[in-house]
Order: sequence, then structure tokens, then C-alpha cells
Amino acid sequence: MNTEKEERKIRFHSNGKLLLSGEYVVLHGADSLVLPLKYGQDLSVCELKGGFQGILKWVARENNEVWFTALFDLISLQVIDSSNSLIADTLGRILKTVKKFKPNIFTSYESLEISTNLEFNRNWGFGSSSTLLSNIARWAKTDPYKLNEAIAGGSGYDIAAAEISQPFIYNIYNKGRSTQVNFNPPFKRYLYFVYLGEKQDTFNDVKRYKDCANKPSKKLIKEVSDISNRLVNNKDLDEFEFLIEKHEKVIGDHIGKTPVKKLKFRDLEGTAKSLGSWGGDFIIMTFRKERIHLKDYLKAKGLSTYFTYDELILNTKTIKLFNEL
Repeated sequence: MNTEKEERKIRFHSNGKLLLSGEYVVLHGADSLVLPLKYGQDLSVCELKGGFQGILKWVARENNEVWFTALFDLISLQVIDSSNSLIADTLGRILKTVKKFKPNIFTSYESLEISTNLEFNRNWGFGSSSTLLSNIARWAKTDPYKLNEAIAGGSGYDIAAAEISQPFIYNIYNKGRSTQVNFNPPFKRYLYFVYLGEKQDTFNDVKRYKDCANKPSKKLIKEVSDISNRLVNNKDLDEFEFLIEKHEKVIGDHIGKTPVKKLKFRDLEGTAKSLGSWGGDFIIMTFRKERIHLKDYLKAKGLSTYFTYDELILNTKTIKLFNEL
């Protein structure tokens, strides 16, 4: 072990994501507004010589603290040892899929170490899987959307967010998939992202939706697309609240679930909307009082994790414009 030597170290970074509009129907071609995040995931790859032979060593960190480790046979990609067998099996499936796309990806190494570092809590639904798949695809020089389809089967909006540094409209059927927009609402000081504390399994949620839900009508897809595009151009908080409540209603009717405000925040002097999978990850909330009052309001409901818009949302176009002033 002491004779290990690192060579050819390379690093990749992908952004996390939140889906402001279009959840579920993004799978059927609805225009959807996506917000890349200031938090993401790093992946580093280096060759190891003089120590392990024919080994792939994996080390996963969250905010620089190790939470998972595994050893794989570099040729067969079978698990040799791990700190969590279920996670190791999933990771092994990803690596084997990459090998199908790029058969020689592992053959040029004596031994290999891949390390990751999440910049956010992996239970938050910010894209721990999508940022991983994006980073692996970039290292392997393969199509991240094809890798995502083979592993997760989602729409790919989160894969797009991994490499785009400002909000964008996503459409699964458009050739380029994403159109960057200048979404920087003047009322953003009243927007908060609140964690409900109940981690959702996006993969299983998407599978359940595909298996059980009726296909959305053309009318519904158009309605959601219109809301997404109106959100981009809107400059008024009252209109914003109207649009997201309308969105909650049409999606709630489609999937047979109760909007989050009716479920948890009936007394809120503002509104709230689910983001991505309904049920327990982050929501967006409008709150017009001082932040200290929001803290008290959420504390009374047993909630403590929240962000302002500027604390969370990545928007390099806004930063560039600011620097030019």
C-alpha cells in the first residue's frame, strides 16, 4: 500500500439540479424550467501503480467525509469488498454499462482509483445520481443521456443541468433538449427552497409513474409548457404564485396526489410547490415576511433546512451581468 503512486489524475465536476416546473410530464415533451445549483459533485480518476494489481478502488465522500468505499476487480468489475453491498452492486451495474459503451475504458490501467465528493447531503434530491452519471460519462467520453437512459430511464433534464450553469427550459423531444433563459426574478428575495425531510427515490417514482399513470393529454402538456414559459418572463410575485398554484393543481389532478400546500402548509401566507418527485424532497415557498419569521414558521412544523434563491441557484449569466456594471 505504501508504494502506491498516483499518475494521470483527472477531475470532473457536475452541477446539482431542481426542477421548478414540468415534473412527470417532462417525460412526455412538456417544456420544463430547470434550475442548476451552486452545489454539485466532483469525480477524480487516477491510476495506481506499485500497490494493488488489477483493482478498481472507489471512495465516495460527502462534504469531504467518507461515506462509502468499495473494491472491484478491474477486468470483471465484480465486487471484492465494500462498506455497503447494495450500493456496491448498483455502482457495479453502472461500471459494467459504461464498459459496454466503451469496452476498452479499463484496460489501459494497472489499477485505478476513482473518488467522488458530494457538496450536498445525498438525501436532499439535488442529483447525487445524475451528477455521478454525468461525471462518469465525461470521463469515459460517452453520451451521458444514453448512460442515464440505460441506468435510470428518466427524462435527462438532470443530466442537462449537470453541465449548464444557468436556468434553462428543457424539452426531451427538442434536438438540443435545452434552451438557456434569463430567469432571475426581481422578487427572488421572497423565494425559499425548503427541505421536507422525506427522501424520495426518483428512480422508483419515475418507474411507478410510467407503469401506473395515464399518459398526459396534449392539452395538459401544452398547459404545463405555457406555465413554464410564463414563469421565465414573469416579473410579478402575485403572478408567480398564481402560476405555481395552477401548476400544482393540474399535476396533482394528473397523478392523483394532493398539492403540498393543502397537505402541509394551509396556514401559509404565500404558496408552496413541489419540486421534482412529489412527497418529501425540496419545495419552493414564497414568504414575504423577514427571514427570521420563516425560521420560526418552519420550526413549528419540525422543519429546519432551507435556502434562499441566491444561496442555492447557479446563474453565471446574472453574475457576468453584475460584474459588467
